[in-house]
Amino acid sequence: MPKAVAAVEVLRSINSEIEIEAEVLDVTPANIEETLRGCDLAIDATANLVPRFLLNDACLKIDITWIH
Repeated sequence: MPKAVAAVEVLRSINSEIEIEAEVLDVTPANIEETLRGCDLAIDATANLVPRFLLNDACLKIDITWIH
């Protein structure tokens, strides 16, 4: 099971009233900003630095809180 899906299950068991969605995808410079549009919070569960830096840069650019 992907980490994002497992995290959603745990978080929903803690608070079933929140709206949370897991995105399991390859993050690229071409899709990162569109993927994040409409989000209030991004949680980084990446395992390497390239997608982490992409996520950080995009969150700063479009003003989304980022947790790593």
